[in-house]
Amino acid sequence: MSSDDSTLTTSTGRDSDWQVTSRRSEAGWEVEARWWGAPGEPPTDGPLEVLVRLAPDHTPAQRQKGVTSGVLRRLERHVTAMTDQARVDRDHPSVGAYDRMARDHVARLAATLPAGPHGDDAATYYAGLLAIMEELTERGHPTPIALLASVLEVPKGTVKTRLNTARQRRAAASA
Repeated sequence: MSSDDSTLTTSTGRDSDWQVTSRRSEAGWEVEARWWGAPGEPPTDGPLEVLVRLAPDHTPAQRQKGVTSGVLRRLERHVTAMTDQARVDRDHPSVGAYDRMARDHVARLAATLPAGPHGDDAATYYAGLLAIMEELTERGHPTPIALLASVLEVPKGTVKTRLNTARQRRAAASA
């Protein structure tokens, strides 16, 4: 019997700002694959770490033998399946982990912005909004305006108007 479980964990640790962990088990063994990286960075083609361990349903014979080349060969197909899923998630961000990672990152950045482009906070808001947009564009996000609109809970047209205003303000300030 085989089971699988994929989880997305975000952290702000030294080693990475996001990680994706996928787990599967088969006949007394568990395999876990992990990908990690900087915000907005898609997962690598293969996992950066693979862990094999006894599952709770292991037999005494499995414990006695430990991890053998046969166990690794059987679990290899699970690592391949998890890697294939990570590629799907990366290549189709609207349905995958990459979209969740990018959204979480943008939400953290947007939380530092003032509530809106009003009054004394307008300059800070526009500069911050433009910085977020430039980061998303730099990292190659496929739909940065749609992502910003979703996170900020405003229409895409509003985001476009605010970005135009931000660019105009920056140009005026540097002139």
